[in-house]
Amino acid sequence: MIHEGSIKKGGLGTKPTTPPPPPPAGQCPAQSRDLAHALGIPAAERPRCPRCNRRMTLKNSNNGLFWGCPSHPACTGLVRAQPSGWPVEPAAATSSLRAWRHATHSVFDLVWNSRPIEERPRAREDAYAWLAQVLACQPEEAHIGLCTRGQCLHVLVACVLRLGSEKAGATPRG
Repeated sequence: MIHEGSIKKGGLGTKPTTPPPPPPAGQCPAQSRDLAHALGIPAAERPRCPRCNRRMTLKNSNNGLFWGCPSHPACTGLVRAQPSGWPVEPAAATSSLRAWRHATHSVFDLVWNSRPIEERPRAREDAYAWLAQVLACQPEEAHIGLCTRGQCLHVLVACVLRLGSEKAGATPRG
């Protein structure tokens, strides 16, 4: 960062004449780097990891905000976040729900994985865009791993209809 004083008093190679501003009152430097704290989300309102039950950390990625387990990579628990940073509560991942999600993903993979190998990258991208339409969400939020049982059933039916129409030679429905 270039400080105004460093340019006037001797060029870019000298130390700045004014120190950087301190963090806001009552906040230590570590807190100023805490994204959840910066967005005003109290510690008591932060979600617990669905796998290990630790308080999660708000993180930013190319696809937006998400809550990640502080034990990562040992624990891979995550919770979606709204654009405001507040958590989107996922459905509790019981063994039954995990089985529904696994079955749904297996059928969904047939939508794009049955294409010739050279078409697969584009087919996968198209399939996830289609999945976002089926789930009525943004493409970056289209994850079967976050679906409820009802959403899994909806996706399964849509996949079977799409696969059936493709086998019959019809244009796939969107």
